[in-house]
Amino acid sequence: MNILEKYANDMLLPVNVSKTKALLIHNIISPTLPRIKYNNQPIEFVWNFKYLGITITCKLGWGMYINNVLKSIRKIYNAMKILFYKIPKQFINIRRKRFLAYALPHFIWMFPTWFFFTEKQKEKIYSLFCSGVRLVYGLKGWDDISTMILSQEKSLYDFIFHYGKKFAFHLESSIEATQYQHTWTAYLASKSPDKSC
Repeated sequence: MNILEKYANDMLLPVNVSKTKALLIHNIISPTLPRIKYNNQPIEFVWNFKYLGITITCKLGWGMYINNVLKSIRKIYNAMKILFYKIPKQFINIRRKRFLAYALPHFIWMFPTWFFFTEKQKEKIYSLFCSGVRLVYGLKGWDDISTMILSQEKSLYDFIFHYGKKFAFHLESSIEATQYQHTWTAYLASKSPDKSC
């Protein structure tokens, strides 16, 4: 903290200490928190914070991030329900475009971190995706598999596959992607002939 304080002073970078927080990453129930001070002011510890749209927790789990995204998607679904009262099912293209324009981008936002999620979390996300398709096509009461068969819509896994395909192509052809290749395990996973990942 002394080095940071000296650097901030030398570079004339003011630090808002009241907004400065500390997060201790751990895997035990209640760790002893160290006392951290900056400019003789104590730094508050938090259990999670949001950085670039992703919620980082002290256990480094994805649950809170997923719940926040799914909450946003549910709000969109509620708005779509209201809209769909005015848009009958014969205008299915308009209903579908609303879903693809407003809800799908939130699902796509989770694709880069998809393989870090547990199976239960993936099922939860997929189920909500199917709920959106059900809403678009007016298939109330049908289960997820039947909904996807009846709608003949691309599944979430189709979108994930196409995302992965484009990402793999980008790694092969883009100059700036060579930096990403330095994270070798991520590069191998994306370029693996085993398409299960």
